[in-house]
Amino acid sequence: MVGRVLTGNGITRYGDGVYSLIGAEELSDSERDDLQQLCRQRLGEV
Repeated sequence: MVGRVLTGNGITRYGDGVYSLIGAEELSDSERDDLQQLCRQRLGEV
């Protein structure tokens, strides 16, 4: 599972049934949008 891999590598954390990106609060709106776009491209949703 992707969430476990990302959490195991210190990229996300898991709590209360959801995964969250570590350091997400430090991203600007533009950086967050860029990251989401990259993820969508990687998943083939675009």
